[in-house]
Amino acid sequence: GQLILLMLVDRLLALNCKIVQINTDGVVYIADKSARFAIADAIKEVEQLTQLTFESDDYESFYQYDVNNYFGVRKGYSQSGDPRLIEKKGIGLNNSMTPVVISKAVINYFLNNEPIDKFIKKDRDIRDFLMSQSVNKESKVEYGGKQIQRINRYYASSSGYYLIRIKDKMYESRSETKITEYGVRLLNKIDATPIEKRHLDYQYYISKAKK
Repeated sequence: GQLILLMLVDRLLALNCKIVQINTDGVVYIADKSARFAIADAIKEVEQLTQLTFESDDYESFYQYDVNNYFGVRKGYSQSGDPRLIEKKGIGLNNSMTPVVISKAVINYFLNNEPIDKFIKKDRDIRDFLMSQSVNKESKVEYGGKQIQRINRYYASSSGYYLIRIKDKMYESRSETKITEYGVRLLNKIDATPIEKRHLDYQYYISKAKK
């Protein structure tokens, strides 16, 4: 599969296409509109050689942090009726340590030019701010000086404690490691508390999104 994609890339380069990225899923490239028919012929040639069928989309814009973190905007209607259909990979969406609100704020900034801090502060869904962690059975977790469960959900808070991992094996000295580098509040069970009373540390989320 990788060799087939490289065969296609070789033809795209010969047509003066600029390769943005290539991975096992496909290739993203920039080309002049005048080369559209020549590119279609090159793709067809590779299809005939390999007996495979390629799918392609035109992006209106494409934003990439690295090969595993990007999103593109193409014409088409999303389920919400937005005429811009967003395709994304990575950017924290599959990382339990990265709150959803950060990815949402970054994407919204590039799409609508809305300031990061404004978007984050108006998000009323506490689930968008949650992170999670788990430790192995050989470790314990402490919060505010008390032992708690090994798997937890939490959010950055201006009035919270650090999550601490404790290792205390027989014949070994006790060791402590901070799981979080900031104060957090636990939220293992969602409740109806208004978001303005949760003491969210908005600056944490804003600085992470800007970074």
